Amino acid sequence: MSQPNITYNQNIITHAKARGADLSTEEIDTLNATLRSVSFVNDAGQIAFTLGNGRIGDLDAALSLYSEGMGRTSTPSTSTTQLPAGANATQRAIETNRAAREGSAALKRQQAEEIVRVYGSPWATSGNMTHAAVILNNHPELAERLRAEAGDRRHE
Repeated sequence: MSQPNITYNQNIITHAKARGADLSTEEIDTLNATLRSVSFVNDAGQIAFTLGNGRIGDLDAALSLYSEGMGRTSTPSTSTTQLPAGANATQRAIETNRAAREGSAALKRQQAEEIVRVYGSPWATSGNMTHAAVILNNHPELAERLRAEAGDRRHE
């Protein structure tokens, strides 16, 4: 199996637009480098991608997995706080930032859940401390449950 020398930028941009995301140039470059590092030519001569835990997938599967949480989406604010009609710019800015933080926190929790789905619990498997740190920082409830299931007492 050899590694192809391909640039996936256009595929990345198309995939991002299809899910309503706007990727920065840095995110496109990072994702392209990631895809290149996990791509290979399989025995049938087709380009395939490693997806973790021995799984192999096509470009769409790899883009879905590795682009999770990247890009700004144009989703409407989920804020339930109603500002008075005469709210000043500071009040609007505070509310906008609060809504953005809430969305970011939800995304980080999803990323932690995706790490567990793809690689399994870092406390029950090889002990990948990077994965453990991401889960612990972004989804403490999930980390607590996984540590308890694995019988890990290092952080208590």
